[in-house]
Amino acid sequence: MKTRRASRQATSGFNPRLNTLPLEILDLIALHLDSLDWRGGAHRNVRNLMMVSKAFVRPAQRILYRKPLDDFPLVYKTYNSANTTANRAFVLRETLAKHINLGRGIRSLTYLARAVMLLLDNPVDEYASAAERAVDPWSWQADIVRLAPNASTASLVLRDCDYAQAIGEALQGRRLSDLRLSFPRGFPPHLQQAALRHFASAFGGGSTSRVEELHITASNRCRVKGDDRPEYVVRKLTLDLTNACLATALAFVPKQLAGMEELATTRFTNAPLSAKQLSAPFEGNVLRCVVFNNTDLLKTAPDISKEEYPGVAPGNLLPVALCGLFPHARRLAFQGFRDLDLQKLLTLARSSPLVESLSLYTSYWTIKHEDLATEHPDLSPFEAKLVEILDSMIRLKEIDLGILPYTNGVDCHCGLRRYAERRGVELKMDGCPGWDRELYLGKCNGYGKWMGTRTFQEFSRGPTYYPPEFPDDW
Repeated sequence: MKTRRASRQATSGFNPRLNTLPLEILDLIALHLDSLDWRGGAHRNVRNLMMVSKAFVRPAQRILYRKPLDDFPLVYKTYNSANTTANRAFVLRETLAKHINLGRGIRSLTYLARAVMLLLDNPVDEYASAAERAVDPWSWQADIVRLAPNASTASLVLRDCDYAQAIGEALQGRRLSDLRLSFPRGFPPHLQQAALRHFASAFGGGSTSRVEELHITASNRCRVKGDDRPEYVVRKLTLDLTNACLATALAFVPKQLAGMEELATTRFTNAPLSAKQLSAPFEGNVLRCVVFNNTDLLKTAPDISKEEYPGVAPGNLLPVALCGLFPHARRLAFQGFRDLDLQKLLTLARSSPLVESLSLYTSYWTIKHEDLATEHPDLSPFEAKLVEILDSMIRLKEIDLGILPYTNGVDCHCGLRRYAERRGVELKMDGCPGWDRELYLGKCNGYGKWMGTRTFQEFSRGPTYYPPEFPDDW
């Protein structure tokens, strides 16, 4: 006959044997339930698991506090949403201050900058509590950084030079795999470089060598003297220049490029720069991967006839000097430009003899439609010169030629595709009559192997389940 205590345990679902299980098994159970939660960062299954038994509290907390800001609210529809945001920020800071072990378990602060911007854009109202009013976005960000000493990724907003230096000192001595820096709205453009310089100096004594990847988002155009460039060392640098120009990228590039292997820039506007201004920041570089991406898919129009082609090309201008600055590059990408020509391609081929992958995606060529006249499937005069340059790139394995003009039903650049197949180079291009069924199926009137038409990626047929595994930093 069951005792009263055993009866209560059976009714409540409590199993005393849970307390005897190794912590690794409890962790695996929590990870398994979390992987089944289709709501992503909500962790609803893990939160419910904490109510089952005290044995699951610690494993659940380790999951909830590994990335505590991933589910920080993005959209607010209630009247007191700003107060709710401030209250949640206050609770998180107080919890980490009271329970130091929870802060030590944090591995990612990737969305810290997003949380700071939410607090800045949604100030509390007159109905806010004293706790909610106590949340200052800038001091809160500094506190979270200080209370999470083992975070390997972080995103930060730099308010000014003094604040940037204080944040850099708080991160001093840490090893970060991914660091993202940005500036608040309305930040003076001439102070961006100075703030970055103060941060780098405080973080590593003039070096950020402990950072694997650094991502900087510019707030506005910035153009200063080269001597004022910051001193830091990073393996990969990504510059988001949505509100800036190419001159801003040159202002953010570090003085010493010996340790940097990858550089990527996105969405910049034109800037009048001389060849000397372009080449000076990249002197002595050993970059292996360089990407200048100015792609805007809403402005591209690949289905263009030869005659209409010159008048519709959008995009930025590609300086010739920019094509000849990367002698050690294995991968080059100049995407979203409107004035490619054979001379620029020749400059690139001569200055980057080691290149294996070249992408000119969504870029247009400066070309006369008469130069594309040919008897199918022979090479046109333009294509013949293009092939001659490609032959000099002996290490080339794949190339995207961007957007080429065509005449529907007459030429589909079969000569280029036959050349690519014969040489074993993966060839991609836009601007061919991809709606033709024979071409789409890869037949192309029996000439060569079709490798050029882009196809839309298939939609996922549903989530694929994989057994949970312990993260590397668990």
